[in-house]
Amino acid sequence: MSDKPDWLNSTQLLFNQVIEFYVDIYHKYPELANVPSAQVYSTIEPITIKTKNRENVPHPLPYNCPMVLRRAAIKKALGMFKSWQTSYQSWANKCDLKTKKAEQKGKKAKLPRPPLLPRKFNSSVTLYKGMYEEDIEGSIILKLWTGKSWAWVKPKYQDYKLSSEWIKSSPTLVIKNKIITLNWCYEKLVKSNGQVAEQIKNNRGLTVCSVDLNLDGDIAVGSILKVEGTGRVTEKKRLFIKGNKRHQHLRKRLLGRDAVAKSKINSSETLTNANANLWRKLKNREKNEAERVSRRIVDFAHKNGAKVLVFEHLSHLKPKKGKYSRRSNQKRAYWLKSKIYQRAKDKALNDYGIYTVRVSPRGTSREFAYTGKPILRGYQRDNQLIFTLKGMGSLILGEDGLIGHCDLNSARNIGLRYLSKYYEKPTLVTERFDEVAKKPTPNRMASILLKASGNACDFLTLLRSDLSGNYVTVLRDSPTEESPKNCELFIFITI
Repeated sequence: MSDKPDWLNSTQLLFNQVIEFYVDIYHKYPELANVPSAQVYSTIEPITIKTKNRENVPHPLPYNCPMVLRRAAIKKALGMFKSWQTSYQSWANKCDLKTKKAEQKGKKAKLPRPPLLPRKFNSSVTLYKGMYEEDIEGSIILKLWTGKSWAWVKPKYQDYKLSSEWIKSSPTLVIKNKIITLNWCYEKLVKSNGQVAEQIKNNRGLTVCSVDLNLDGDIAVGSILKVEGTGRVTEKKRLFIKGNKRHQHLRKRLLGRDAVAKSKINSSETLTNANANLWRKLKNREKNEAERVSRRIVDFAHKNGAKVLVFEHLSHLKPKKGKYSRRSNQKRAYWLKSKIYQRAKDKALNDYGIYTVRVSPRGTSREFAYTGKPILRGYQRDNQLIFTLKGMGSLILGEDGLIGHCDLNSARNIGLRYLSKYYEKPTLVTERFDEVAKKPTPNRMASILLKASGNACDFLTLLRSDLSGNYVTVLRDSPTEESPKNCELFIFITI
């Protein structure tokens, strides 16, 4: 949308000047920010807006703008001031805590700097009804500030054709990188499935989709778990989303190029627009990956009738020390996990009415999903499977000699932890792992090896496939002389 760009820029500039004015008013009268939402305008307009019956006001608004634009600016200013108020209160609490600890030790506390109110304003213009008219078939009439007066213009735009169940909200004028766009929010009413406890009671059970998000290997592993009224849980379907390794490689390459470019700049200060194209590519790549993974998870859950989406509640993740590109790559991998969760939560509720919850991650990767007993973690090296007591890896080994996929086992544990909220002891069962098939048999292992023509096979590939079932049973070999030193437990299994 490029009609009258000067007028569009003038309108945004005026809007932000009004926001700055009202932020200053709220700073002078902080009690006005605590009034109910229905009384926001009736409390602040009497001290800033002149009328026929109110000619003298303490702080008259020095800008000529319509009432709807002014009220949109008041809403923005109130939100900014409340955000600063919350940050300031949090800072004050931290300072009090540090001061008390320092006094107990007889030292002087080193306090952080307090948060400041915004000093620059660059908000997009929210156009309420009255600032626009006749929004019909790709054209709209907008009221814009020319710099001297208000004028109506009729620009054209490209819009998506959606069904009538979507409700169109007021537009927002966005100016970014000299590109002008009109953005709308669309709303759709989705029928609620009711409370989870009522669903369990009415359907005599519940179907959930539990998801394990990873930093390496498969970026997400999902499991559809269906629980009956007796607490018996069966796994109906599995999901493995690949692409994590390539995504991390491309991200690290962009961060490396950024680090090289910064090293060539002989300046101690960080430039504002340094490597803007690289950062835009990086941001778009992260956004696309979050949208791709979250969409696959939500569609998988809906297709298999899941009513609840379950994730781990991972927080306080910090990258390891290292080079700039490596540390930044890991940090953004943590951020990506949060973005996938948030986008999956929004899509699940808005598109299908599926609830999203999070559970504690404690022990989900260290316990066997079927028995709850501790497991060993390990990996495959050529024709050997190596497991250690405190090791990491994509394979797990149970005390009955069952080898499984670590991420799939974690996804099952995540779902069972949520189901334990409604069932005393939810028990996971499958056709392969039942009361009859708990003991390992050499014949079962031989059948798996025959599928690989007797050669060393990739166990992760076998465990992902439907042919291999849920777990593979093997017979243990005795530890060899190749076991590394300073290791509490080390098990070699030759395949």
